[in-house]
Amino acid sequence: KRILATVYVDVETIPTMRPDVMARIAAKHLDEKEPEKARKKVDEEHRKTSLTGTFGELACISWAINDSPITSSYRSLAGPETPVLSAFTFAMDDLADRVGSDNILYVAHNADFDRLFLTKRMTIHRLYGPPGLAPRGEKPWDLQWQCTMRTWCDTPQGRISLADLALALSLPVGKDDLPGSEVYDAMLRGEHERVRMHCERDVEL
Repeated sequence: KRILATVYVDVETIPTMRPDVMARIAAKHLDEKEPEKARKKVDEEHRKTSLTGTFGELACISWAINDSPITSSYRSLAGPETPVLSAFTFAMDDLADRVGSDNILYVAHNADFDRLFLTKRMTIHRLYGPPGLAPRGEKPWDLQWQCTMRTWCDTPQGRISLADLALALSLPVGKDDLPGSEVYDAMLRGEHERVRMHCERDVEL
């Protein structure tokens, strides 16, 4: 297989914005005797939905093809998710038309998370995923994704943050590092540009 295009990609996710899902979470704690404790549990469970594409949603996706400039698609909390996904899908479809779908390699940090999150959200929104997003078989070479975290740790269980890896390699992380756990709070404050810039910084790293 010839790799003609390497796509560096990063996603930022937020908890579900669906009222029905949020109501279901709240209903689980109706019997809680302490209202403050119940609210805390509801908030914690709601925030955890951002860790999976089943209910969590995409806030931003940034990507760069080879050494080209970084492109981003992002939204506000009130904005729809579908256009964010569609922008990436259309760009990857165009790339596949030019170089062939088998010749694309996706690179991400903790790539399994990004790949599975995108796959689930595209399925939910009835979108066709870009070529190479999901594996075509069970062989390792059927998966067109490379994970910088797994490559560095050399084990499926090993973990290192991108910021720590960048520090180890003397790459500039920047002063305004935004952990994934703080993306939702930044969005609540209306800091959509900050989230975009953080996502693009990760692609550059």
